[in-house]
Amino acid sequence: MIGFLDQLGTIVDALLAFVPRPEVVRATHKAVKFKWGKARIVEPGWRWWWPLTTEMDTHVVVSQPLELPPQTVMTACGKPVTVGGVALYRVVDLRSYAVENYDADEAMAEVAGSAVRDVVVGKTLEELQEADGRKAANKTLLSTAQRELERYGVEVEYFKLTDLSTTKVISLIGQTQSTVVDED
Repeated sequence: MIGFLDQLGTIVDALLAFVPRPEVVRATHKAVKFKWGKARIVEPGWRWWWPLTTEMDTHVVVSQPLELPPQTVMTACGKPVTVGGVALYRVVDLRSYAVENYDADEAMAEVAGSAVRDVVVGKTLEELQEADGRKAANKTLLSTAQRELERYGVEVEYFKLTDLSTTKVISLIGQTQSTVVDED
């Protein structure tokens, strides 16, 4: 009996592929409509699409956070630190973000993480710990991230270092482990 119901469900799904479906694209989103393999950007509103020939992917395009996990980096003075960051961005070119990029979220995290690394590597620990140095590092981080992430269809509105602590790096046979050290 269960096998019969599974088959009936498969048949109903196949038949529904011939029926157009409504889709509401919210004001905070845009969508990419793939029809016969070609992409078209869909603005917010009430939209109809045919499941037989079309796929519809919606994406948030308003300001949203990107939290970067902590990473261990060596400063310009040779001290290892664990540093993390947070960015606020919005999608300005959905085609570049969702069509010309396989995994936009992963790519953004990687590019933003490398921007954090590049900024921290160029500063000493003392510069990163003092207020003016931290402010300068955040300003450099924002401009670097804006420049690097522009090609992904993203506009970075805010980017700051959130975590900064000295670390001890211990190398174990073939593995590296870092430990956060509080120096008071």
